[in-house]
This record gives sequence, C-alpha cells and structure tokens, in this order.
Amino acid sequence: MKKPQILASLALVALIILVAIGLIRRPAETSAGDSHAEKAVAAVTLAPTEAPQEEKPAVVVETLPDFLTDDFLSASLAALKQNGSDLALPMPSKHLVRCETSAIADRMIAWGRANGFEAAEPTVFLGHGGVEFFDVELRRTEVPDPARIQQQGRQVLGEVARTEGAEYATWVGEIVGR
Repeated sequence: MKKPQILASLALVALIILVAIGLIRRPAETSAGDSHAEKAVAAVTLAPTEAPQEEKPAVVVETLPDFLTDDFLSASLAALKQNGSDLALPMPSKHLVRCETSAIADRMIAWGRANGFEAAEPTVFLGHGGVEFFDVELRRTEVPDPARIQQQGRQVLGEVARTEGAEYATWVGEIVGR
C-alpha cells in the first residue's frame, strides 16, 4: 500500500470509531431519524485517494436519497412534461443545499462555482426562535437526463458530506419552453 492510501485508511478507521462511540455527529441531523440529510450521510463512505491528501478526503456516494432515485426523477420529469415543459430543451437543474451559517453557504457557493455549477447568493430564511438558515441553489442548465442529474447530485452529496452544517435538501427541475 502507498503512503497516501495508508493514511486515508487510518483516517477512515479513526472516523468510524469516533462516529461509533458518538464523539462525532453532524449538527444538521435531527432526532427524528428520517431527514434526507441523514439518509444521504448514512450512504456516504470516505474513499482513499492516490493524490496527496487535500484538506478533507474525497467521498464516494453509494446510495442516493429518495429525491435522486430513478423513480423520483422519472416521475418529476414526467410531471414537468405534463405541465408543459419541453424536455428536449435545456432546463435549469437545481440542487438545493441548506446551510447553518452564511460562511458555510459561501463555501458551498464557491465550491459550486469551481465545479461548474451556477450559484447565486443564498436565500436567507428566519426559522422558529429567530434561527437563520441559508439556502444555496446550485444549478446547471442542460437537457434533462436522470443519469446526469444523479451524477450532479453525487457531486453535491459528496461536498455536503465534507461540509459540517450543510444538508442536501432536494433536487428541483423547472418548466421550460411553454
């Protein structure tokens, strides 16, 4: 085994132990146990890399959340078509990420732009008890294709898994051409 692989493997083992004994927990998790973020984070594993270690290890997304499954995307695209969208035209494909702070939102925007997504400034919401949260819309405009949408979703899920305080909320398509 090469040195970067050994280091990545050791880091993975340490992370698994810390999660197992409860010393590491994502702040975005809920106690209900059924949020999209929890399902997505449960499906993400750390992967060793051949290159020198970056700031954080790369991730491999094994299982997609419900809103990125073939059935959901096919039904969503069918509904868009039924409501007048021309699926032969490029359509904004939006991946929505909810962030706990403006700094996390800024990081997700910078990551998105560096990885080929368009990203506007975050939408700020005031929740119960005066808690602010920041929604980031990462989008690409292309002819809609479930496999491409899933590939983009895997990219977003990977970065969300590396970013404490971020949750991949959902994917949204937009009606075009009517």
